[in-house]
Amino acid sequence: QAPRMQRRGRVHLGWRDDMADDGRLFATMDGSPSVFSIDAAFLQWLPEKAGDFRERRLFTQNLKNLSKRLSSVHYKDTHQEFRVDLDQVKGWKLVEPAVDDTHQVAFTNYVSGVLGFVASEFVDEETMPALDKEVIVLTFGYSDGTPSTNIAIGGLVPDSDPLMMYARQDIGSIVTLPFQLYQFIKATPFTFRNKQLFTFEAPAVTEVNMLLEGTRYVLKRELGQWSV
Repeated sequence: QAPRMQRRGRVHLGWRDDMADDGRLFATMDGSPSVFSIDAAFLQWLPEKAGDFRERRLFTQNLKNLSKRLSSVHYKDTHQEFRVDLDQVKGWKLVEPAVDDTHQVAFTNYVSGVLGFVASEFVDEETMPALDKEVIVLTFGYSDGTPSTNIAIGGLVPDSDPLMMYARQDIGSIVTLPFQLYQFIKATPFTFRNKQLFTFEAPAVTEVNMLLEGTRYVLKRELGQWSV
């Protein structure tokens, strides 16, 4: 089957039809002598500025099946760096530094939040073709052989109100982000460690020994009731 020929046309929008109850909009097509009216709601789909149709997410890749492809996240800021790898059996695991108590929910929520970062504005490439400094860099590794990608947070946007930070998308474009997103992405290895003092199953406990100010207390559970 022969491919269909693509045709392009130019629509000229006119003024609103004040006589119509639904406030329709006059329009015409290039090369056509006729004038027709369209729903004025069409205006809300038109861009107000050049960047309105640009990808605003910091992480611009398709998120479909990403959970099956993402294999590591490397974090680096001006004071430290660490890496979290995906173990197919144990899940996410801090490997640099290596620990055995990585909090799965905390790290998963962190990654999900970062992948949802949306830029506020695009920065003119002639004004700033690249970040002048990288405060935080997140590098994502993939198990399917796809080259690693990274996003970065830069410095404060001068005289911004509310506070904004410069950032770089994984495709290289420089954008601005609200300061609170910088606060979210800033992390340490401790952020993703399990902070529970005890990891046993509470229903399995039948006796608790405590030493308070030199006095020893023993609590025992019998038939579902605790006694000292």
